[in-house]
Amino acid sequence: VLRINDFYKDMIGRDGVDAKARQFLRDQIRDGRNLIRSISLRQETILAIAHKLIEHQPEFFTKGPRHLRPLTMGDIADELGVHATTVSRAVAGKYVATPQGLLEMRSFFATGYQTQDGAEVSNAGVREAIQRLVAAENPSKPLSDESIMKALAGQGLQVARRTIAKYREQLNILPSHLRKCY
Repeated sequence: VLRINDFYKDMIGRDGVDAKARQFLRDQIRDGRNLIRSISLRQETILAIAHKLIEHQPEFFTKGPRHLRPLTMGDIADELGVHATTVSRAVAGKYVATPQGLLEMRSFFATGYQTQDGAEVSNAGVREAIQRLVAAENPSKPLSDESIMKALAGQGLQVARRTIAKYREQLNILPSHLRKCY
């Protein structure tokens, strides 16, 4: 708990403290109170964002990363009545303990895709699907980005081949010609 030390508050009222020192103490106490108020407001904002994340991502918390839904900082900002940059600054460098482990709050915000049946899947869900496909592939005949694209299309996800290549690189998965085992 942050608070202003009573010693300094008491010094303002003491006899023998010159006007310049008294004004300096008043300024410092005012600045200290403003800092405490700002920190308290930031904590309230972070807590409100965390509650909104839980509200918007219940399936992620119960079923895992594949069920992370597309969500933008603007969506949360609109609901909280703040600017999207406020949400961005508030979650920067903040982590939350989840059943899936310790995660950066920023990771809950992702754009996504809509499947043919209307379900929404986040980028993280698409990356996980790519990872599962590669893990289950035949090592002597690995899946190309084109093959992964077709397999995802079979699951109702329309993802461009270049996007698959980008996600594959993010997952540190080598291209098919380098994954091939003889």
